Order: sequence, then C-alpha cells, then structure tokens
Amino acid sequence: MLRGWGLDFIVAVDDDKKGRSLREKLKQTLYGGDEAQTKENLVLVDGCPGIEDVFSQCDFATHVLNRQLPAVGTRNSDYVKQLKVSKPVVAARFLQAVKERKLTWEQLDDETKRRIREVVDSISLALARK
Repeated sequence: MLRGWGLDFIVAVDDDKKGRSLREKLKQTLYGGDEAQTKENLVLVDGCPGIEDVFSQCDFATHVLNRQLPAVGTRNSDYVKQLKVSKPVVAARFLQAVKERKLTWEQLDDETKRRIREVVDSISLALARK
C-alpha cells in the first residue's frame, strides 16, 4: 500500500530464518527478484538472529533483563526464549529506563556501542539513499 501511494520506506529484519525468509519474500514480491533493489531497501541486521543480539551478553542481562548472565555462548535471543519473557515488555522496560535516564549510553560496554552503531549506520545509509 505504501509503495502504491509513492511512499518510500526501508525494512530492517533480523538475521534469522524468519528474517531471511521475509527478505526473500519481499525481494520477490516488491522488487521482482532484483537483488540490487532489495539491498537498497531491506536491511538485514547482520549477525543478529534477534534484535536482542545487538547487545553484548553482559549488557543485555544487566541492563535490559536485569537478570544474571546466561551460560557463556548463549545468544541473547535464545536466552529470551529460554526465560519465556515477552519481547515487547522487555523492550518497553528498556525504553522507559532510557527515557528516565536510568540507563545511559555511557553505561553500555564497547561491544554493545559498536553493534548499535553498525545497525544505526546501516539503517541511516538505506534512508539516505531514499
């Protein structure tokens, strides 16, 4: 519908089975299988099966979940599934902590900051091409 109205947009998807499947489906339906157009309009959050994986394991457990660290090597997205917590609720609490300045950029470790910058840069580049 947005395309029909001439509104440009980009889509960012997780780098998991569902995200890659959605990317392929959109590539075929929106861009006629054209990889160049797909790359221009769809951002795959590389190496992040879930947006939670943008955070370092320590930052995610400490600042987002307020829980102890998971076993070494456990992805944040897998940890969320193990705990059976609601991703929207976790995200809302995180946003609230940021808005209330209970969590600041300075409190995040270098790994998290680097990954967030990478995601934001990818999205910014895609938006700049619009």
